[in-house]
Amino acid sequence: MKLFAYALDKFGGISKAILRFWAVFLCLLTITTLDIISIESQHDFEKQIMTLVVGSFCFLCAQGLSERFGKTFLLKCIFHAAAALVLTAYYAYVLSINSINDVIGVKTVVGIFALFIAFIWIPSIRRSTDFYSIFLCVFKSFFISAFFSGIIFGGISAIIAAINALLLPVSSHAYAHTANIVWVLWAPMLFLSLIPAFSLYNETPEKIKKSIGYPHFLEVLLSYVLIPLISIYTLVLLLYMGKTIYLGNWNDNLLEPLILTYLIAVLLLYVLVKHIDNISTRLFRKIFPVLLAAIALYQTISSIVKAFDEGIVFTRYFVILFSLYSLVCGILLFLFPKKKNDVIAWLAILLALVSITPYMGAFGVSSASQSAIVENTL
Repeated sequence: MKLFAYALDKFGGISKAILRFWAVFLCLLTITTLDIISIESQHDFEKQIMTLVVGSFCFLCAQGLSERFGKTFLLKCIFHAAAALVLTAYYAYVLSINSINDVIGVKTVVGIFALFIAFIWIPSIRRSTDFYSIFLCVFKSFFISAFFSGIIFGGISAIIAAINALLLPVSSHAYAHTANIVWVLWAPMLFLSLIPAFSLYNETPEKIKKSIGYPHFLEVLLSYVLIPLISIYTLVLLLYMGKTIYLGNWNDNLLEPLILTYLIAVLLLYVLVKHIDNISTRLFRKIFPVLLAAIALYQTISSIVKAFDEGIVFTRYFVILFSLYSLVCGILLFLFPKKKNDVIAWLAILLALVSITPYMGAFGVSSASQSAIVENTL
């Protein structure tokens, strides 16, 4: 009975999420429908699907703005109309080009990243619930929805296989349709159903407290497994960096991906352990911002040295940009450890948007850099 009640509660939560994120649901439903048609007819809907994915994230932000600032129905309409306008403009843009190339793909992914961070950050603006807590809620919701969706997909796939083997032939497209419905429609809506409306006063405090709390397993994993592991990784990285500096080998390509992985891991772990209070997390929050800034500074200098020798390609642009971002974050987290530091969120959004602008962005700068190298060579 408890399992049945739990299932009913989750289905009720999904129905509420559909009403709350109705525009996102319509985008996902349309993507699912286009995928079904594509699976059966092999027709390519790449441009339409990419547009709807961008639209989904735009409407996520629109709903967040509506809940945080939409005190009137008119404001809510304006936020959603702005999202629809962005969707329309993006679709008009992709229709004007022959095919989706790497430039469009990278810019789209970066834009989606900025929208997703904005979706997490918006509810925390001038609220008691900070960015770290909302990020933790989103992090937990992602893995919970992925876990349950994986079980559902595996179970349905097993049923289809059993029917095909024991009863009657099943179309080979059945697995693709199952994956489409589960991962494109069900999983995102389950994910959204687990995120409370932080900005609404009528949201129950118990639900919010539960959503931003740490399960015992997660607290132990973060405090006594991941922090020691990243500490050992830091030691190895510092020893190798010392060797590189001693030998004067600033063009070591092996170190760059290791450092980028490290910077991402430290920032992510810092956000996740912000509200855990034990000796392990306190030491981590005190020491690692300094290490983050130092290693980010090293990577920034290394990438700039390479840029002078080889020019700037778009991948190096993103490496330099992220290294600078990590450097600033490390300094701020060290100097102001007790502040909310929403700068982590809005600075990420700002730099992401800068990186896709026509002239200051990754592709504009890299194109100008490579052209200058060619001219100097000739």
